[in-house]
Amino acid sequence: MAKGTTILMTFNGFQGAAATAIMLEKFPGAEIVPSSARRIANALMTLKLTGGEAIYIVGLGFFCPQEEIVAALERVLKAKSSVTWIHYKGDITGVEEALKRYRNFRVIDISGKNLPASVAREFGCTSKETKGLVTLARQEEKDSLDEKVHNDLRCRLIEAAILKYLKFEDTDAYPEAIRKLRTPSLITEFDIK
Repeated sequence: MAKGTTILMTFNGFQGAAATAIMLEKFPGAEIVPSSARRIANALMTLKLTGGEAIYIVGLGFFCPQEEIVAALERVLKAKSSVTWIHYKGDITGVEEALKRYRNFRVIDISGKNLPASVAREFGCTSKETKGLVTLARQEEKDSLDEKVHNDLRCRLIEAAILKYLKFEDTDAYPEAIRKLRTPSLITEFDIK
């Protein structure tokens, strides 16, 4: 990875995708790294770091031993990269306590709030696309089975990308779909099949 690279690590699902797409307004060249609460420590350990990367953990919690996530984060922090954990769900108090000595580690606690709306507010993202994603994310959070929400091309795009990963191990589909959320006019029927 090039020095100064921004990495957005997120989870599968519309809330994570929308929040990450919103962050692309602020960091358009960022690398998107999908992960899960179970695999977050491994994902952090396998990042090829050169130092100076800015890593944002967008809404992910962790479901692995605390020692593993702390060790993975320490590896990143000792490489002179920064980590900003946008805390959305779960308890990360122990991790936060273990890493408080690092000045290049910070937590933005938005637990209990809508992730995309909170990210937009925190990072000052106000574009028309961002506002549309925030509105849809609030509707999706309230009722993901609502026909209007479910049939929205942006939701269908994310669902299709997740299925491409699960069925065909297509690791590029989800990051590409997140980027397309920034420009909904680029979403085609081919993308959602």
